[in-house]
Amino acid sequence: MKIYYDVKKGTPLTPVYPDRASIVKDNKLLEFDAFIDREVTSFIKEYVMKLPFEELNDKGAQVSLLHTFYSLCTEEEAKQMPWIPVMKDAFDYSDYPDEVLMLKSDMSSYHFCTESLHIDSDYRLAGDFPLPVLRINPSYRMILRELGLKEITDLYIMDKEYDTIIQKPLKLKIEFHANKEEECELKTAVICDYSNDFHVYGTNSTDIYRVFMQNYDEIIGDTDSFDSIETQQEYALREFLSEYEKTFSVVNRRNFSFLPNYSQVKSITFDKNNIRVHYLDNSDKEFLLEAL
Repeated sequence: MKIYYDVKKGTPLTPVYPDRASIVKDNKLLEFDAFIDREVTSFIKEYVMKLPFEELNDKGAQVSLLHTFYSLCTEEEAKQMPWIPVMKDAFDYSDYPDEVLMLKSDMSSYHFCTESLHIDSDYRLAGDFPLPVLRINPSYRMILRELGLKEITDLYIMDKEYDTIIQKPLKLKIEFHANKEEECELKTAVICDYSNDFHVYGTNSTDIYRVFMQNYDEIIGDTDSFDSIETQQEYALREFLSEYEKTFSVVNRRNFSFLPNYSQVKSITFDKNNIRVHYLDNSDKEFLLEAL
């Protein structure tokens, strides 16, 4: 929202002579700015309060208006405004996370943070974090504290390990404002730093495979790298699949792609220098194993 003032003859403000293209920053201007602030906050409050609930988040303009309102309003007006802009995903690491308006009365079960949450100050996280967390503009910190919400300041790994695949839950220490701490556990999770050093946590092969495949394209890749994001993610996928096969003694069907009609293979038997392939249609084919 921008305010334009046309400097004309007889203006109550003090123009800069001789061209009258700007205004002197004196007490008259301070009083006028205060008047504008009051009018703008009054207009925004009246406009927002009249909007039907379903229209509040239809357009990003309402979020922008609320940011303007909170930047201009008094402390009492801020308390009276029932809505506040929030980002509902505290683990969104994109440059422009989505903001929505949320009723303060609906926030009682939430925690909050003012930056996207990282682990050990560097690792991005994908997984089912056990606490509901809102991310907010730092200027709203005191408003949410007064509402009784706890601010998360840091996350740290407990019992850190360095394998690519770690067959256990991810245990974290959560640090809150005022030096309070809490421990939590994620059954499955993927963490990745900005050098694409990633680790996958889980208690079984199925969960580990699922959590990586569902989330790797969200947290792997750095725009400062010489490689494209897609190339970085492809390297990470290859590394994960290789580690997965070694960790769980899995042989991927693609390893047999050299065989004719390999997608229809039922079983394979070896006999010295021969390999016999049995197909789903009950046909067989024999090959000679030869060291090239």
